[in-house]
Amino acid sequence: MRFSRIVKTLLAAGFLLLAGVWGTVFLYFLGPVAATGETRPFTVASGAGFRDIARELQAGGFIRSRRAFELYAVLSGRARTLQPGRYEVSPSESGPAIARILSAGPEREATVTIPEGLTAIDIDRLLSAARVTPPGAFLEAVREKNLEGRLFPDTYRFYLHSDPQEVIGKLLANFDRRAAPLLAADPSHEKQNLILASILEREVPGLEDRKIVAGLLLKRVAAGIPLQVDASLCYAKEERYPEVPCEPLTKLDKKIESPYNTYLHSGWPPGAIANPGVLAIEGALHPKDSPYWYYLSDPKSGKTIFAKTIDEQVKNQLTYLTNN
Repeated sequence: MRFSRIVKTLLAAGFLLLAGVWGTVFLYFLGPVAATGETRPFTVASGAGFRDIARELQAGGFIRSRRAFELYAVLSGRARTLQPGRYEVSPSESGPAIARILSAGPEREATVTIPEGLTAIDIDRLLSAARVTPPGAFLEAVREKNLEGRLFPDTYRFYLHSDPQEVIGKLLANFDRRAAPLLAADPSHEKQNLILASILEREVPGLEDRKIVAGLLLKRVAAGIPLQVDASLCYAKEERYPEVPCEPLTKLDKKIESPYNTYLHSGWPPGAIANPGVLAIEGALHPKDSPYWYYLSDPKSGKTIFAKTIDEQVKNQLTYLTNN
């Protein structure tokens, strides 16, 4: 009897020891791949089973062992709750933590396209409509740091209900990557060139016409002639009456007291009037000499019509801007 009890005791101890060893091994293979690590995208395809997901996680370097992950997923019940979608996952997360992330579902995101030539007010409306930021929050943050002109137009993905500063950071990083190197070619006129590019973006389609208008506007400023740019007047009007459409501009609008009213004030406006893209910046950096002093845009064709004299400009206004 005593021998039998000894055997049973030894077997029980051996079982516990073996279970402990296996438990330790199991926990090791469920542990993080790295102590630290940046999050990286990981996508769970629609219809993927938990074994497929485990295989992709191991291939991506997110987990130590797909077998250990599979076993944990089954034992914990998470094998049935892993959801398709795009995630941000770090190799510093343990297997169970990653399983919880994939079971909770992907972070909800919005794709927002910011076209060239929008103002901060316009972008704020886009972001709030997409539920990325609350109405007015992005605009307030932009105005605090005077960032108009540096909100680079592009297509972005944002988390819903983002911090406005994080959204701004993404736009500024894109500006620094794509626009700042171009402006750095003429560092002494960087601000002026950004203002000029913003005017070109709003006023003139086509790179060659933008180069001509850039030279024309530089010539007017040098001569002390007001720019008389409708887009800058629209910016002044939008700041004062954000819910009122800019067009049509009236004689009363041209009397709005604002440093952005280039009908009342000579020289450049104090800042950019929109957020230009690369081609508008290129146009500002490569002004072209011409005999022209005036221009307008044909509302029907979008073509830029140039004039050498004020009489020729008035004639063009009657031809293109007056309803016949």
